[in-house]
Amino acid sequence: MTLGNSFQLHYLQASPTKARTLVIFLHGFPDSSHIFTPFLRSSSLSEAGALCVALDLPGYGGSDGLAAYGASEMLNAIVEGISKLKDLCLSPPSSDGKVKRQCVLVGHDWGGAIAYRVAAETAGLVDSVVVVNSTHVSRAHSFKLVSR
Repeated sequence: MTLGNSFQLHYLQASPTKARTLVIFLHGFPDSSHIFTPFLRSSSLSEAGALCVALDLPGYGGSDGLAAYGASEMLNAIVEGISKLKDLCLSPPSSDGKVKRQCVLVGHDWGGAIAYRVAAETAGLVDSVVVVNSTHVSRAHSFKLVSR
C-alpha cells in the first residue's frame, strides 16, 4: 500500500475479502511479515470471521525504508498503515448499529513495543492489543544496564 510521500508499506493478507474483525500482526526484529503466515492461513480465525493481515515494518520485508528512523517516524508510518488497512479490509458498519467493526493489533517482540505505543497514543484506532514475547512498558523503565 502507498502512504504519504509515495512510501510503500508491504503487507500479507490471507484473502481479498472484507470482514467485521481485522487482526493486524506486527513483527519484531529482525523478522518480516512472513513469520505470521500460519496465522494468515488459519481456518479457525477465518471461520470466526477474522481477516488477518501481517504488516512489514518500515525497512523490513517488502516495505520501503524511512528517510529517518526515530520513534515518531516509525509510529506515524504504522498508524497511517493501520488506518489504510482498516479502510481496505473492514466491512462497513451495519446500519442498525448491532454489528460492530473491530481492529485487533497483535505485536511480537519489537512489534509489541510499537503496538503498546499505538494503543497509548491513538484514540480509537485499534480496539484491542495483544503483545507476545515483548517487554512490558512499565517494566522497561526499571531495567538497569550493567557494564562489565
